[in-house]
Amino acid sequence: MKLPCSHRAFVTFGMINVFLLGAGVARAAGTPLLEYTFNDTGTTAASTGSDTTSLTLYNSSGTATDLHGAAGSGVSGAASDFAFDNTAATGMGTGFNGGSAASVGDLQGVDTLKSFTLAGWFKTDGTTVIGNNARLLDNQNGAAGTGFILFASGSSGTLTLQINNNQYVSTSGAYNATQSWVFFAVTDDGQGNVSFYIGDTATSVSLVNSVSGTAILESDNATSLSIGNATAGNRPFDGLMDDIRVYGSSTVNDNAAVLTLSDLEALRSADISAIPEPATYTLLGGLAALSIVGLRRRRRS
Repeated sequence: MKLPCSHRAFVTFGMINVFLLGAGVARAAGTPLLEYTFNDTGTTAASTGSDTTSLTLYNSSGTATDLHGAAGSGVSGAASDFAFDNTAATGMGTGFNGGSAASVGDLQGVDTLKSFTLAGWFKTDGTTVIGNNARLLDNQNGAAGTGFILFASGSSGTLTLQINNNQYVSTSGAYNATQSWVFFAVTDDGQGNVSFYIGDTATSVSLVNSVSGTAILESDNATSLSIGNATAGNRPFDGLMDDIRVYGSSTVNDNAAVLTLSDLEALRSADISAIPEPATYTLLGGLAALSIVGLRRRRRS
């Protein structure tokens, strides 16, 4: 099981503190507004962010369905790590194909954000590059043209952030890896500056490009947040998704929700590191006990 980024765990043996977080990787500062690790079961996915609203997982017919992947399907590959499995989609971003993960009702916490960071992982089901307007996160009211969408625009491997009706586009083809985990992130400082980032399980996070334009602040959209599909259900991402996070601030000119490159790298590194299995805990306990015995013997001598 992976720890949410706002938590750290310590196991204390006598005078020895053992830090348990993957391989001891520090997490980014701050608590995400929403965080979905998909490390649960059933037809919902809990949020371990400050907003604990759960997602409901739906199939293409709109029926709540358990769309958690198999054990080990998550980005770390650990047996306790699961992913959101949207591989039932029969096409990348085409038509009403496959499932979607959507919140129940309108999440006020993600409405009218003045700055934010969207981050997570995706892995395509087949050799088709992400594209054709497949949605990663969709919180837009199409009729009103308000809210935000992070989607793969028509050019394969290109991510686009749309805020209300204003679009910011990443470098073409940057996200074109298939059948392997890709870490993505996009930050918006609310002042017209948007940055796209990329990484993978073997490569540190790097800046793809930054786009500057007119500051567009998100308007209240009165719609739900959807992960892996459009809110209308007609733009599925065909593959797996994991560790989806939204950092947000509703304060103008507040960059607290704009994660830095080092913040994002801390997230990536921790996501791919698995917490030690029970057998490892036993080993750590044994080593700690031996250390304590050694300390006592030294004190007696």
